[in-house]
Amino acid sequence: AAEFLEIAASTRAAGMGEAFVGVADDVGALYHNPAGMVRNRESSLQYLHAAWLGTVGYDHLAGMFPHTRWGSVGASFSRLLLSQDRITVGPSGEPVIQPGGLQASQNAAAISYAVPVAVPTAVGVSLKVVGQDLDVSRGTAVAADLGLQYRSPLPELVLGAQLVNVGTRLDRATLPVVLKAGGGLALPAVPGLAGLAGRRGVWDLPVVAAELHFRVAPQTSRFVTLRTGLEYRVGVDDRQSAHLRAGYKVGEEGAGGFAGATLGMGYRLGLQRFSFGLDYALVHYGELGPAHRFEVTMG
Repeated sequence: AAEFLEIAASTRAAGMGEAFVGVADDVGALYHNPAGMVRNRESSLQYLHAAWLGTVGYDHLAGMFPHTRWGSVGASFSRLLLSQDRITVGPSGEPVIQPGGLQASQNAAAISYAVPVAVPTAVGVSLKVVGQDLDVSRGTAVAADLGLQYRSPLPELVLGAQLVNVGTRLDRATLPVVLKAGGGLALPAVPGLAGLAGRRGVWDLPVVAAELHFRVAPQTSRFVTLRTGLEYRVGVDDRQSAHLRAGYKVGEEGAGGFAGATLGMGYRLGLQRFSFGLDYALVHYGELGPAHRFEVTMG
């Protein structure tokens, strides 16, 4: 039930193979590890859209407010919508096609909170209401995501863990409960093209990440899966950057061979009082096939 809860609600994370529990430091942290919100000092809004075969669409809207003495807060809403033509029988036995007459949707609304509990450690929680409106049934559930981030003695390494979808049943079915654990490592900055062009103080920043997913419930044949990811930030100047991303999912059903690979790219513009981001990712979702994901972020 509510398998859409496993769709990455961050195009940046999707491009990195969803290896994000230790990397999360932006509005994508609301989904991938709420504890990561404390690493961001800017308010931001995010909207992303993904589509499969023109009949299945996924939308996610989120907002995050920066760390204060009371912690960081955020809110999000996600929806998966299936729209197909309904075929019925007319008065003379002829087939009648009703465009878009068959629709099914699943959605989740969440509020998130994070607070540092010590200098190297932060904890976070997301509380959400999950609903589904299928052609034959409806249901509602409540659940929580719990997150932890720890900055290791090696400052460039951040470790993270998250337990997601702990809650009630949805239409008598168990939500996908998953324990995630991993980390992100920021490699040494390099001069890059901007440095070679003589721009001082502009660096390229590579990040590598990996995490394990343990499927707690419902039980499946694949209890453990692995995600790996890479992000390479190309400094253009002191206000602009381009981002190249790649990842790979190991052990996930329908993600073998090239289907396990993910690709992404992004652009960031940071001004004194305004920031803008645009991201794209290509991800394969098993039987649903490949999905093109687009995201806009403003802060």
